[in-house]
Amino acid sequence: MRRCGIEWSAIAAEQLPVPVERKGEAIVKMDKVLLSYRTIHKTVHPVLKGINLELRSGESVALIGNNGAGKSSLMKLIAGITTPTGGTVYVKGMKVNGLPPERLSGIASYVFQNPEDMFIDDSVRGEIAYYLKARRLADMDETVEAMMEAFRLHELAERDARLLSGGQQRRVSLAIGAAVRPAVMLLDEPTANLDISTKQEMVEVLETLRSHVETVVIATHDMALVAEWASRVIVMNDGMIIADGSKDEIFSDGALLRRAGLADTQLMELSRMLGLPRICCSFEEFTRTVEWRKEAVTHGGNSQTGT
Repeated sequence: MRRCGIEWSAIAAEQLPVPVERKGEAIVKMDKVLLSYRTIHKTVHPVLKGINLELRSGESVALIGNNGAGKSSLMKLIAGITTPTGGTVYVKGMKVNGLPPERLSGIASYVFQNPEDMFIDDSVRGEIAYYLKARRLADMDETVEAMMEAFRLHELAERDARLLSGGQQRRVSLAIGAAVRPAVMLLDEPTANLDISTKQEMVEVLETLRSHVETVVIATHDMALVAEWASRVIVMNDGMIIADGSKDEIFSDGALLRRAGLADTQLMELSRMLGLPRICCSFEEFTRTVEWRKEAVTHGGNSQTGT
């Protein structure tokens, strides 16, 4: 694409990140996985339709799609909360079909959309300790302290987690999940019902998880979170995976996002309106791209006029 004598494809290529090869260890493998349930009218309703998927160590994976696409169901299969009606799910080489969730707690940790569903003790410190005691893990006291430090919970240590703010409850639920050092952490709508400032804090909290968990998977409608955090984006629709790639690949396809019932962020929409060489995912990226374009157009105009 050439504008004002400028080769925009060259500028786009300069900005685009080199595709990351998936070389990490396979943490999750799903082979032709099916999930269905019977309705009150005794008819079979398919939820997942032959899912083939591999998630690797080091990935930050976002599952996106409209309501009913199958995102939460897929994560619950990985955590052993739900049993597939067909196919096989493996986590760290272990076949999880039908295994009780407690058998998988040290391998796959699922954090529900409502954090308070995980709380049973009367203090934040007690919440973390309870889950470690239940699994008879060694070095419990040291682990509790490490989680309190990592997720900035020391000031809330003796508070009842059920009485905390939404953002604070999220931090507690993630500390509980990370304390058992699972291979994969599965989060359902981690920014649901949070205000803008708390949503931004969640990005930092999710970054904290990287040092405690091999692979993090979130199911979300929050495209701003996906744009800022995810290294891999999987698009689901009607119980199937319809796209799987980097956020640049996924966000550049407006038709794909519309098919999945997803809306552009304001930055993504503005990138399309301005005809930028790539869809920008962050404010810093947007301003840098606009500056590059202004500079390129200026230099191109000068070269054409001979100045």
